[in-house]
Amino acid sequence: DLPQVEVFEDGTIQVSFDVSIRHVSERNKRGVRMQHQGQPRDKDKREKERRELRLLVGKNFERLSALDNITVTTYKERILSSVLEQVVSCKDPIAQEYLMECIIQVFPDEYHLQTLHAFLDSCGRLSGQVNIKSIIISIIDRLAAYAQREASSIPPEIQLFDIFSDQVAQLGKTRVDMPTEDAIALQVALVNLALKVYPTRPDYVDKVYNNTSALFAQRGIERVDANSAVCRELVKLLKTGADGYPSIQQTLQLQHYVPLYGVLGSETRKDMAVYLLETVTKKETAID
Repeated sequence: DLPQVEVFEDGTIQVSFDVSIRHVSERNKRGVRMQHQGQPRDKDKREKERRELRLLVGKNFERLSALDNITVTTYKERILSSVLEQVVSCKDPIAQEYLMECIIQVFPDEYHLQTLHAFLDSCGRLSGQVNIKSIIISIIDRLAAYAQREASSIPPEIQLFDIFSDQVAQLGKTRVDMPTEDAIALQVALVNLALKVYPTRPDYVDKVYNNTSALFAQRGIERVDANSAVCRELVKLLKTGADGYPSIQQTLQLQHYVPLYGVLGSETRKDMAVYLLETVTKKETAID
């Protein structure tokens, strides 16, 4: 079940993950059948199979990433294009999700940086049942951490915030059935990216808050229920902005922060106000 890897005399590499993808798909289909058969005792077995499957697929990718012949160019032109095409064509949502996560975790950050557009384009072609939110957040978080560690390694022409902001906006158009809480979770990842990689660009953070307000307007949401998943993600989004700057005044000066705060219900607004005051105390600042 390992990938078929052929290294030719001219240094080119041909990779086939047909066996792995077929294995993922078949295991998933069997698990779905077991689930619909209503056998609770099989639940642990299914979960064990899925864990084993992750390990199997991970080993496949690790073997490939460890090949001596691999360079950024080889990865971009030979490996990733082949793997992504097979991932997209397999149509199985669980298999697609596993494989995309493995790509993110196994290959080096600099490879992802140089192939970001191709990877994100493939994300847009995955099955509508794939948890696309988790995949996008995973690649955002990984590259944000890399950019924070290796700022000088990020070419000026690769504007991570703009790239990911555009991708999230595109998902909003193509995945109209995406749960609101998932859409906001993507905005949380964007704020984290902006704060870590572009600390001198508060306009990036403010753009996220503006886009989130627009999202609520598009979906006809004027208030969010205190006990909802949407509320939890919105609070996380607002707290991320409050925590991200040395002074709370910097957060409150963002044009679209307070209007978004107003979408919270009255009790949640009170809780959030207490959090902001505690943040002021922690940072030893005072609101003018």
